[in-house]
Amino acid sequence: MRDTRPVELVVNLPEGLAEEVEEVRQTDPEFLSDVIVYGICRRTIFNELRKARREGATAPTT
Repeated sequence: MRDTRPVELVVNLPEGLAEEVEEVRQTDPEFLSDVIVYGICRRTIFNELRKARREGATAPTT
């Protein structure tokens, strides 16, 4: 298992969605944690790929 530590997140969501997320947090917090980790990882990978593409597009050609 990798080393982990808790963090506090505050997110403003539309009221209906916030209620659903709160229900999941109470009934299956591990699932909610997995969903958040997945989303953050996906966003990080997307940003890294976009950054690499931009750097590749601006690199001088030989």
